[in-house]
Amino acid sequence: MPHAVGVNFMVGMCEVAHGRLATARRHLCDAVAQSTGSVDNTTPGLLSATLLVAALSMSGKPDEAGHILAGVDVRIGPGFAMWDPDIAVADGWAKAATGALSEAITTVRTAADQGRPAREVQCLQIATQFGDSTTARRLRQLSTVVSGPRVAAAAVHATALARRDGDALLEASRAYEAFGDLVAAADAAAHAAANFRRAGRRGPALTACAVARRLAEACEGASTPALRAALEPVPFTGRQREIVELAQRGLSNREIAERLVLSVRTVEGHLYRACRKAGVCSWDELGRLLGSLPKR
Repeated sequence: MPHAVGVNFMVGMCEVAHGRLATARRHLCDAVAQSTGSVDNTTPGLLSATLLVAALSMSGKPDEAGHILAGVDVRIGPGFAMWDPDIAVADGWAKAATGALSEAITTVRTAADQGRPAREVQCLQIATQFGDSTTARRLRQLSTVVSGPRVAAAAVHATALARRDGDALLEASRAYEAFGDLVAAADAAAHAAANFRRAGRRGPALTACAVARRLAEACEGASTPALRAALEPVPFTGRQREIVELAQRGLSNREIAERLVLSVRTVEGHLYRACRKAGVCSWDELGRLLGSLPKR
């Protein structure tokens, strides 16, 4: 049984790294099931559950991810602190999947502060995928001490995001795709589409959207915050999108305000402006436009 857990974990890890999310979920689900009750469930079993949380979150399945993450929290012990960054990254993806991008960015950036440059690159890249452009300077610094194509692509991504440079964001997308990180490639293309749209460059925006869609399909159904933002019918601001997605999760205005450290009136204002931007007069109408939304 431990051998089967290890094999499924290794295959699942490779599939997540390349963005083949449905295939990854299948292998990681098997690993988690095989590790249940095993004396070996603290290593490949734990890491399989952690990776499964990330894969589910990248696929836009926050409820399933949250359920598994709660189990990981119970199983982790003080003797396994070396895996804390992995759990933090999974937690960041899970928060991002619910729309809580501010919390997600804080979580993965905290995990980056571990004195491990290669791991720091990974965490800062994920924060960039969540829309944090303040990672650019540190990623450029890390490119002088960390080898490999990832740090260079992430530095280009973050710098282009900070400069709102759609062409450079597509360059970052191509760089990610070249070494096989298809989820990051899709996110960079999605960021390019959003920036082209913001600049009024309709043709490049449509091209970048097409690239993002192709890569999302290659990822076997990726649904990340960047992809949802680029492909949604209404171009909300980052804060509007965060609040709308939390509202979609069923949180009340007061709960959203407490989670984002805002006033209830500010939350109400953002929701009102989101409805105005979408050209609708009520939450129910916005729900029909964006998909299933709970009653307010």
